[in-house]
Amino acid sequence: MLKYTLLLLPAFVICSFSQPISEKALATKDVYYSLSEAIKNPDSVYHINLRQQDIRDLTPDFGLLKKLQFANLMKNNIEALPREIGLLKNLQAIFLRQNKLTEFSEELGTLPHLREIDLDGNKIATLPREIGLLKKLKILDLSSNKIEMLPREIGGMASLQAIELDKNLLKSLPAEIGTLKKLQTLFLANNQIAELPKNITLLKSLRTLNLDNNLLKELPHNIGLLKELRSLTIGSNQLEEIPESITNLSKLELLSLGDNKLEKMPKNLSKMKKLRTLILVGNNFSEEEKARIMETLPRTDIRF
Repeated sequence: MLKYTLLLLPAFVICSFSQPISEKALATKDVYYSLSEAIKNPDSVYHINLRQQDIRDLTPDFGLLKKLQFANLMKNNIEALPREIGLLKNLQAIFLRQNKLTEFSEELGTLPHLREIDLDGNKIATLPREIGLLKKLKILDLSSNKIEMLPREIGGMASLQAIELDKNLLKSLPAEIGTLKKLQTLFLANNQIAELPKNITLLKSLRTLNLDNNLLKELPHNIGLLKELRSLTIGSNQLEEIPESITNLSKLELLSLGDNKLEKMPKNLSKMKKLRTLILVGNNFSEEEKARIMETLPRTDIRF
């Protein structure tokens, strides 16, 4: 009997947590602008806004806010999150941009309803494997940190729709990034990426890909498989040629290839019927090639 009771215990613990209320119901709740007031009334706190209050430490009492769903902690001086943040099982969005965090809290990976995390402008250098447990996360902003690599477990974030990683120290991407079937936006500008994994072309939902200011010398030969792409920006790299398959991106509206080492463009540019803007400044095109490109794309705004 004791063994049976122990087997049931995890399910009981999970069920003991209340579920998040609907957006409509949440709109009727007060927003707390004082942490001390929130701690005094933990059972009534669903939304807290502590933006720009010079907060340096979040005490363990923060974990008392069991019903908290949205937390705005932007523009403070927070250096670390308390472990008790893992008790906020109803949390859906947490905004921590422009603080002084040096770590991505492992406890965030235990929050089952988390949909959005904003950590732009901190000092985070590594990401824990627990990040892969965030199965419902849709938006992850890690711009302007010091991240050198992504854990393979990032492939487990099945609901991810947007990830921003510009202005970090990335040199490569894990192959597992190709498993993010719902990903629509991928920002990787201002890193040190020299090569893209081949299976990046498996991102069938991708609409925006920004790779400006990296060290790319070539693109995957089958980049044309990214059929949903609307915007592709790869300026300020070291590209010497563009794969012919890029002309299969029939929905592409913006293609930015400025400041590379290109001397010619693919032959079948005329297939790109929806291309509105083509940026080619800072390359090595001959006058003859420029004329050909303009003749091939008469309705496109082309900038040499």
